[in-house]
Amino acid sequence: MAAFGTPVPTLSWTSHARIVRNPASSYPRLMATDRFAPNPSDTKEGPIVLADISGYTTFVATTELEHSRRVVAMLLEAMIESQQGRLEAGQVAGDAVVFVGVGLDPAFLSWIDSMYVAFHRMARDLAGRHDCGCRACGLVTTLTMKSLAHYGRWNLLRIGPSAQVHGSDAIVPHRLAKNSVPSNEYLLVTPTLAERLSPTDRERFAWREENAAEFGTMQIGYYDLGTLRDPRPT
Repeated sequence: MAAFGTPVPTLSWTSHARIVRNPASSYPRLMATDRFAPNPSDTKEGPIVLADISGYTTFVATTELEHSRRVVAMLLEAMIESQQGRLEAGQVAGDAVVFVGVGLDPAFLSWIDSMYVAFHRMARDLAGRHDCGCRACGLVTTLTMKSLAHYGRWNLLRIGPSAQVHGSDAIVPHRLAKNSVPSNEYLLVTPTLAERLSPTDRERFAWREENAAEFGTMQIGYYDLGTLRDPRPT
């Protein structure tokens, strides 16, 4: 607490987008910025896809730290590279990538299918390495991936070197991640995304109700991605 009679440092506003320190004080001095000012042109509308690695926690908990880091990084990169020119990787966190797009391309489902295939090709390649006998490479084929897709409004929030997908619609896939879908490798879609699919594409899905917490109960669609995987050797 400042001594009685000592001026308390106050916030000083300028046009620069940064926080500086007042040389006479240890308190940071906030300088005003228009970088985060509301700008409708920053907001987009399109698919928001949470793609995450199923089995991640057990895998990381039971494998070597340095080797599991490499495996997870290469799997996430394979997922991201499969969407080049399709969906943007708006956020990477732990075992997941949040992809975003503008509008819904008619080929959207094939994009998600190709991400799953790319994931398992990378997992198979890592498992086939003969120059590394680590536990992580040995267990990589126990991992798989799932995707949860919603359609809504979003924008990117960039803080320092990090970015995250911002908006209430961006929360929806996370709220549906804990669900009763009888699989750990699937594509799940919300009603707002499903209604933009062609009738033929909608026929691929089974339908059920799921609780999306603050967003209420939703009639979601899902299909199992496991049928796309190369047959496992017997």
